[in-house]
Amino acid sequence: MPSFQVLVRLAAVPGGAGRQAAALARAVVERQARVALGWNVADLGEGGQSVGLTWKRTEDRKPYLAECPEFSFSVSYTRRHVGVAFAGPAGGPERAGGPDWARDLGAVTCGLDLELVGRTVNLALADRFAADERDYILSGPSDLTGQRLLDVWTKKEAYLKWLGVGMRAGLGSFTVLDPVALGVGFLGLAPGLADGLIGHVCVERPVAAACAGGVREEWLDRLDGASSL
Repeated sequence: MPSFQVLVRLAAVPGGAGRQAAALARAVVERQARVALGWNVADLGEGGQSVGLTWKRTEDRKPYLAECPEFSFSVSYTRRHVGVAFAGPAGGPERAGGPDWARDLGAVTCGLDLELVGRTVNLALADRFAADERDYILSGPSDLTGQRLLDVWTKKEAYLKWLGVGMRAGLGSFTVLDPVALGVGFLGLAPGLADGLIGHVCVERPVAAACAGGVREEWLDRLDGASSL
């Protein structure tokens, strides 16, 4: 069975999901698209935007690039962060750690959702979820109820983004507590992730099973050339 990899690139953005965060997400997506297409990554236009890439949206508002509609990515925002997820074959050991290790990222469909741990949550939201999800959220220590809700919420959002249907699917029409029935796997970001984030990436179940390394996380301020994004 081939192995797969999942990468989430993250950045703290003052002001949250505003123009700066959106521009940064576009630059991250376009840079990776150029890698996947074999284009010259250094050939960037004004503001770090890649020349020759056109953004479109499906009827369900899922963004994609017209020049490579099969290239998959998923973007998520919080009040203070932006994250972009990619997934693809890991390649062979000859590529591991090499300059082209990320070449196949974007070849596999994924969905990402991030939330801030400790944010104020409305527990009434659980009434819109499936019955087993509500039971899970409302059971256990009360001081962790909000975190359990965010655990379910980020999985639901990630799954809907993986499907590409947005909120058109009813939140109570499926349960993320049975990913086998959905045919997917949920890969969580590292517990205790810096800045108090909780998040999940949704991928097809065989991909999740063959992603032994879990989610690889990279903060943009730790990436070479991040200042150009």
